[in-house]
Amino acid sequence: MRKLCDLAGCIWADQIYFCETLKQAVVPLDKKWPSTILWLRGIDESTILSEKQKTGLRNILLNIFQKKDFSESTFAEIERNILTIMTERQAEEIQKVMREAAELARDVQSIFGKRYDNIACMVSSMDSDQAKGVEPAVTLAGLRGTLKEMLVKMADDIDSLKDLSWKDDLTGLANRRSFDAFLHKAVTDWEAYETPVSMIMLDIDHFKNVNDTFGHHVGDQVLQALAERLTKTVQPLAVKGRGNVFVARYGGEEFAVVLCGEIASRAAVIAEIIRKMVSKIVVFPLDVNDADGGHSREKITPTICCGVSEPWKGWQDNRQAKLVDAADKALYRAKSNGRNCVMQYLHEGEERFKLITPC
Repeated sequence: MRKLCDLAGCIWADQIYFCETLKQAVVPLDKKWPSTILWLRGIDESTILSEKQKTGLRNILLNIFQKKDFSESTFAEIERNILTIMTERQAEEIQKVMREAAELARDVQSIFGKRYDNIACMVSSMDSDQAKGVEPAVTLAGLRGTLKEMLVKMADDIDSLKDLSWKDDLTGLANRRSFDAFLHKAVTDWEAYETPVSMIMLDIDHFKNVNDTFGHHVGDQVLQALAERLTKTVQPLAVKGRGNVFVARYGGEEFAVVLCGEIASRAAVIAEIIRKMVSKIVVFPLDVNDADGGHSREKITPTICCGVSEPWKGWQDNRQAKLVDAADKALYRAKSNGRNCVMQYLHEGEERFKLITPC
């Protein structure tokens, strides 16, 4: 015998006990509340949401049943919160791009500002020669020499501009644009030749506290120290014939390492080595004074979380983006695990994570 809700064509008919559960929770059975709750209940199956986003949406679902406020204003607030969470990653990306664009604009302005000063000096010198009655031929000879020097300097400027477009100015590492280009080539080679490739996404623990406590200039010191230690740790791997190793500042306090020729299990071991090496960094903040006006004895010993991933043949498209997302999910799981640890993303039909035992 068919259920009454089946006969009535209820849109929730295939959800066993769903209506009964909502009735017990005093949830209105109009379309908006059940559909919203049903969608929130299924977010764990999503492959496009980050762990951070899923946690935020789970909290919204929990609050619905805890508060039991089903007013129009509450529903509007829930919609706003869902929209904020769903667009959070895009907002972060836009902010990163804007910061990088602002830094690039300042650097370009600095480079061309030098040439403006050179030209201003050259014009001033010509005016001075004319006022003094210097022979035009002498002025022209001087002008030719100055222009030759400027051409050499402008060639250097071109090289500097190329570096600006591919390098992070603060750390000297490759920037996000370089990372995207390198990873695209690495994933393409993996698809064509099955060349192993894996990546490590790492993030400084509680970095916001450093900026809030000591200021952004001290935060920059920490980023520079980490970049230097990271480079020294991974560079020998390429020398030992393990394939290409690419290090980039992904954005903010996030860094990325791409390991061509390495599978994820080996990359996880390397990530653990990186984590241990970073834990040995000690930064003494500059320009920080104690209460007596002397140099502060305060020191910063940063720690990091690492997420490790490798491509999976089960991914049908957007493999590069999914590889980054997998590393990001593992990184977020490492944060949830208490930070200062390495987590590997596993592909076994469903999402799983493996905590790497310290070596």
